[in-house]
Formats: sequence, structure tokens, C-alpha cells
Amino acid sequence: MPDPFTPAWLRGEPRATAFLPLAFRDPAARARAVEEAARRPMSPEVHAAITAQEARRPQSEARAAACARLGEPGTVAVVTGQQVGLALGPLYTLHKAVAAVVTARALEAETGRPAVPVFWLQTEDHDVEEISAVGLPDAASGEVRRIALAAESARVSVSERRLGAGIDAVHAALNDALTGLQRGEETLALLRRHYRSEATFAEAFAGVMAELFAEAGLVLVDPRDPALGAACAAVHRKALAEARPLAEVLEARAAALSDAGFDVQVPIRPDAALSCFHPDGAGGPRYRLVTADDAWELAGRDERVGAEAVTDALQKTPLAFSTTALLRPALQDVLLPTAAYVGGPGELAYFSELDPVYRIFERPMPLAVPRARFVIAGPTVRRLAEQLEVSPLDAGVAREELLAALSEREGDAAIDVGAVLAPVREAMARAQRTLEAAVTPLDAGFERVARKVEAVVGQQLERLAGRAERALAEADEVRVSRVDRLQGLCWPDGAPQERVYGFPWFAAQHGPRELVDALLAAATPWNPELVEVSPP
Repeated sequence: MPDPFTPAWLRGEPRATAFLPLAFRDPAARARAVEEAARRPMSPEVHAAITAQEARRPQSEARAAACARLGEPGTVAVVTGQQVGLALGPLYTLHKAVAAVVTARALEAETGRPAVPVFWLQTEDHDVEEISAVGLPDAASGEVRRIALAAESARVSVSERRLGAGIDAVHAALNDALTGLQRGEETLALLRRHYRSEATFAEAFAGVMAELFAEAGLVLVDPRDPALGAACAAVHRKALAEARPLAEVLEARAAALSDAGFDVQVPIRPDAALSCFHPDGAGGPRYRLVTADDAWELAGRDERVGAEAVTDALQKTPLAFSTTALLRPALQDVLLPTAAYVGGPGELAYFSELDPVYRIFERPMPLAVPRARFVIAGPTVRRLAEQLEVSPLDAGVAREELLAALSEREGDAAIDVGAVLAPVREAMARAQRTLEAAVTPLDAGFERVARKVEAVVGQQLERLAGRAERALAEADEVRVSRVDRLQGLCWPDGAPQERVYGFPWFAAQHGPRELVDALLAAATPWNPELVEVSPP
């Protein structure tokens, strides 16, 4: 089975670093990336468009100053991004933004170059179902509560999707889930201000992020902006002109990754361009363009579009085109003076595929920087962890494993299951040897049958031992309850908290801005390890 790329990369394995340099840990490499980005100033047109976007969001002196600096020669950007999910989507959305802020501060302190954190709103995607739900802990059941917005599936970019009347039911469900929490009303008010029926997913998401990071100078960029159309069109024009060579080098790259033992994060279609086309205009469905002689086929739609029609659309309606995952980073870095990109494990994995794309666009790849990772440990988590004498960071093992470890530490087991079953295993082994010695000369197949029986009986004894150990481990109902509650808050269903839960519940416990401030205070640059955060 192929290995995931990012863990091997973070361990510094040569088979991984051959595809993506582990440069973020090297101060000299960081300085080179900053100097390279500083030589690529943002165009005045792009800067004007981003400034106009920021003017439409909740105002902040720090963000306005950061936006102004972004347009100055010599300034570099530290970019991160995420889909514009309901109520900000998973917690790691905040973790990415926090990492971009601390990375920008660190690069500026190291090099003396102004560095601005930028959050790229991933509004080109059309998978609205993926962004239409948010998870919260259910205090009563200890399970994950999922609050979802009813959203009809379509191939339309989420930049065009308005929240609609269904958002009222979402707010009612959030009110029910957050009632009684110390900062619940404040959190609900923040979400209601921006997640309105007439707002798009992007507008709502950006409004909340603008308030939360008002003092951090985080600039938000939405690529689905007519004012950015000409700059985006230049990227798509190049990608379409080089579609076949790009497909060939990307195929070779994917094959090399596979040969090195890695899973290929973004599968390559040898006949497909890296651009999507919206034949009915920017607000219509989008389709991957597939090469077809002197025309283009639309993947998923039985239709061909002539090469001249595509060229004409690029000139007249640039937002009738949108990027795929492997083209989006190039678009970012053509528009912005990017020195570093902060990504999660999946993004870093597909960065291993991107070198051919950057070569086509004659751009150096930015530093690939892993995002920050946190376990937010509020008063309940801290109390449970203290009672169990474990760390929230160490509670992310299988439930049975944690219970067995606690039981062993406390000396609870009345019997040693292994010791009890040892004589059974020994007696069976003796009996089998005796039978084999007596019967095998008479029956040549006896030994083979005996080995099968031995394997089956051994498996059954293991099952018996496991069940006995679990029963003994679960004997203390109070301890079991505490383990279940701790894991439910920090490692729901065995997954990291940041991937399952969203912003609202934690903001309602600690305060929206206070939560962000606590994450910023706990974050350290260049650190991919999981960190415990205990907001006040």
C-alpha cells in the first residue's frame, strides 16, 4: 500500500525531499525564498482589486495597513487558504490562518523584509456539500453533533452560491447547541452578522475572518473578482496553451512519486487541462477542459467547444474559467509575491507534484510550510485530563488501549489474563506434539491439519484474552466515562479535534477573539507538532 507523502517529508526521508525540499527548516533557504519573492512586486491592478475587496469587509486599521504594505515594492506574502465553509468549517481553518500570521512575523523578523499574511478564499470549487456543515461536541451525548445547511448539489463555483433561507434553521440549531455557554450569545451574534440569507458563502466566511483577525493584519483575497479577471486570464491562457506538455510532465511526476512508494494526492488525467470552463458564464456550472484535436471537450457534459470560442471567452469573460487544485497555487503566485505557503498534510502532498507546473510558469516554488496544529483544552478537558492523569495530547489512542493503560497503571486487574491462559497454551502444544509423533507416520496429512487447528485455536484464545482484558479495563465506570468524554472532546471518533469540530462551540466557551488570541500566543513558527492550548 502506498505511503502518505507528508509524514515521510516531515521526517526528512530522502525519497520525499527529492520531490519537495524541506526548506522551511533552513534559515538560509527561508532568506532566499523571501529575496526571490521580493523581486516580484504585485501589479497595481491586482493590488487595487484586493484593496477594494478589503474595503467591503469589516474595517480594521491593522488589516488596512497590511493591505497597503502588500502593494509596496519589496513586500512578500505568506499565503494560506481554505474552502469557505459554514461557520468557518473545521477548526484547522483557524490553525492555517494563525500559522500564516506567525510565519509572516518570523520571516519579517529574520530578513527585515516586510511580510504580509494572506488568506486565499478558495471560492472556485463547486463541492457545496463539502462546505455546508459544521461539527460541534454534543454535551449531552458526548458524540459529534453535525449542523448542516441544505444545499442543492451543482457544478457552480461556491462564489456564486448564496446561503438562502435555510441559514435560519442553521442559526436555530446553533442557538440550541450553544445555549448556556459563557460566550454563546456573542458567538451567535458574530455568525448572524455575516451568515445571512442574502450573503454568499464567501462573503459570510470572509466577514467573520475579518473580524477575528482584525488586529493580526490578515489580508483576505477572493479570486472570483471581475477586477482580477485579466490577471487570472493570463494564467489560464498559459495553462491551456501548455495543456499537453503539462499533462505529460505531471504524469511523469506522478509515476515517479508512485515508484518512490507514495500515494499520489491529485490523480493526473493525461488528456485534461488544469483549467475548468464555465460555458454558461461565471455563474454557471464548470467543467474540466479535455484536449480534443482543434477543440475542447467538457468532462461531464456531452459537448465540444472550439478553440477559438475558448480564446474569445478568455478575452471577454475571464471568470468563465477557474482553476483545479494543481493550477490554483500557480494562480496565487502569479498574482502575489508569495514567499511561503502554509498548508495542511493533503496540500503539502500535492505540492510534491507541482514542480512541473511552476517550471511552465517560470516561477520558483515558495517555501512549503506545515500549518499549526492544536488541541484546544478548555476547563472541562483540563479537569478530565487531571482526573485521569493523562495529557490531552496523549489521549489520541484507541479507546481500549487507553483504558488498558490506565487499568494497568492503577493495578486494577484482579487476574493476569496472559498468565491464566499460559497453561492452556502449553497443554495444547504438548498434546499436539504427542499426537503428531504418534499419528504422522500413519497419516502424512495429519501434520498439515494439526497446524491449521493450532492457528484457529490460537486465534480464538487471542479473542478470549482480548475480551477479558477489555472487560477488566472497563470495570471502573467512572474512569470509562471520563475517558469517553475526554476523547469525545479532543479525539472524536479517533480523529483529531481540528478535523471534526468547528469554530462555534469553542468560541462560545472562550470568546471568539480570545480563542484566536490564545492560538496566536501558542503558535511557534516552523512547528508541525500538535500543541495543547488552554484559552483563559
